[in-house]
Amino acid sequence: MTITQFIRDHLLLTEILIVISLFCSYFFTETKVHPIKRAINGLLLVLIFGIPIFFTSITRSVFEVNKMLLLRVTTLLIMGLWTWKSLLIDYDAKEIDPAYANKPFYSLWGIKWYKTGLEIPMLIWVVVNILATIFSRNIYVSIIGAYDRWEGIISVLNYVILVFVFAKLVDSLRLFYWIFFSFIVSASMSAIYGIFQMNGIDFMQWSADATTRAFGSINNPVHYGPFVGMMILLVFGYMIQVKFFQDRVKAWQFHSLYFMAFVLTSIVYYAMFASWGRGTWLGFQGAITVFLMFISQVFLDKSKKQYFFDFFLTLGMVGLIYVMFLFNVVHIKPFITIPFLMLVAGAYGFRVYKEKGALNLIERFSIIALAYVTQLVSTNEFMFLVYVSLLAILYWVHKKSFQEESIYVKNKMIIVTLFGFGFIPLSPNTPDFIMFILFVALGYIIVLAYKNMKDRSLVLVGGGILICLLGVIFIPQHDLFKKFTSSSSNEKSLNVLNMAKGKTESYKSEAVSGKSPRMSMWKSGIAWGLKNPLFGTGPDTIKEMYPFYRRVEYAKLEGGYNLTPDRLHDEYINTFATTGFLGLISRYVLVIGTYLYLMLGYLYQNRKNPSFFLMLGTLAGFLFYQGQVLFNFGVVATTSLNYMLMGLGLSIGYYGLGNQFGESEQKSDRKKDSSR
Repeated sequence: MTITQFIRDHLLLTEILIVISLFCSYFFTETKVHPIKRAINGLLLVLIFGIPIFFTSITRSVFEVNKMLLLRVTTLLIMGLWTWKSLLIDYDAKEIDPAYANKPFYSLWGIKWYKTGLEIPMLIWVVVNILATIFSRNIYVSIIGAYDRWEGIISVLNYVILVFVFAKLVDSLRLFYWIFFSFIVSASMSAIYGIFQMNGIDFMQWSADATTRAFGSINNPVHYGPFVGMMILLVFGYMIQVKFFQDRVKAWQFHSLYFMAFVLTSIVYYAMFASWGRGTWLGFQGAITVFLMFISQVFLDKSKKQYFFDFFLTLGMVGLIYVMFLFNVVHIKPFITIPFLMLVAGAYGFRVYKEKGALNLIERFSIIALAYVTQLVSTNEFMFLVYVSLLAILYWVHKKSFQEESIYVKNKMIIVTLFGFGFIPLSPNTPDFIMFILFVALGYIIVLAYKNMKDRSLVLVGGGILICLLGVIFIPQHDLFKKFTSSSSNEKSLNVLNMAKGKTESYKSEAVSGKSPRMSMWKSGIAWGLKNPLFGTGPDTIKEMYPFYRRVEYAKLEGGYNLTPDRLHDEYINTFATTGFLGLISRYVLVIGTYLYLMLGYLYQNRKNPSFFLMLGTLAGFLFYQGQVLFNFGVVATTSLNYMLMGLGLSIGYYGLGNQFGESEQKSDRKKDSSR
């Protein structure tokens, strides 16, 4: 029996052994942590690793029910241990941890709950969902959820708990890095598995063709893409953050971590691209735009209020531009839409120019255009030249503004990584991707040798000869070279590129033509919510109630099958239909609005610190999710990751994680804070 056969025949056992091994690794190595807290921390790692990999053909629902079962069981265990720890250990604690010094808290019967800032909004959201469940058209479905989705009130409570578990319990630097690296490794494993699938290498025998669009262990390309994509900027943020500690570790350790972060960022990006989905790219465009604007320090920061206002104004501007051009709205009534867009962009530009000057304005629009063009590269090679030009403008403008303090000057691998985001889609087959990584690795080694060797001329000559030799050997094998010299191309690359082109062009039909089943669903969902304005028809009742709101054209548009979808392919409309205006407001205005307010506050406080980039990575992952659900909906893997990232971002800001290299520095900083 081969290893592949063993894994396939004993898949569930293999998955259980993986998460148990991870739990034991943490539990038996971190012996300085109290055993109960150690068990809780180990279960957090089980959640991060287990949810993406758990699936088995033993159950009727191969993916969702197994992931949801792990989420339910692990969350219950964590809550039980956390309660035990709070009552029997923390209750009698004589000394207050410096991390909580001068922090506001709630107190009940002597038990203190230190505030995260999300308690009241979350409570309101939960109460609204409970009331929506009570008044549901099918209370049973609203409690446990529809089959194969399981998004009833129990899941809502699960996700609320996830936020607080990560926000409150990830409270030390060592645990943070265990958690953080678990996210990175789980994302990388999922991405690598998807890449193997794309190349026809898989230990499972699927009924669907995974070589066309990989779905990893998530269940569908439209969910697999967002799952890996949500962690691209998390890894990217770590690559920037670790640069701050270059002088505090051994050179080989730093360069290993640093370059590995680049490689993993590229791998996750490649896997996301090859699973191409419209929702995925909407999420990525929004997330990378915000990410680049923050690391470029374009926002007004004379005061926190100014910082907040500029962020939300820019977010609205970005959203307007993407909707206008990506969905072709600008061509519906150009005599109205074009002047309107010019007026809004002009007012925005004038404000930025007045406050920050012309260079800042150019940089902002360069970032917006760069993010917009990213997905268009796969449809036209000329767009790659546009992309590179925009990247060059961004580098030049930022260097002009910040001189040698420019983050792009001090950390040139950011530009290399962004170049890869544009170059990889040109030829999305695995050999060409590996070739790209090898050439970047070679360049990295040559630059290191040039900086550290006395005879730099020898490095330049030797490195140049080596690059030329490898170029002669490998470049003719690159699909892009073949395309321009012989008009031939790798079949797999063509399939992916044709799919990407078709998906990109379909935005306009989805948005304005009226010929899309999704448009029909969205119209039904809006009418549905308006007819049940307070609490909707109850959590997760889409499949139950859709026949009552189905439009007459839906069957024809859908092709005569799947006449009763279980989701409306837009989570905002889905929320409105099932929980009404109160559910929509409590979730997106109160919970998400408060979360963004808290995160922006932490980012403002730490804008000169290393932790800024880690928090930004979690925020970008969160925004990725919010963008992709405009065309999609959450499943257990993506939704749970969304709430985990919310909690992790808050914990980084609350405890100041990532600003120190070691535990001793963290303790020293906490003592300083508590003495103030």
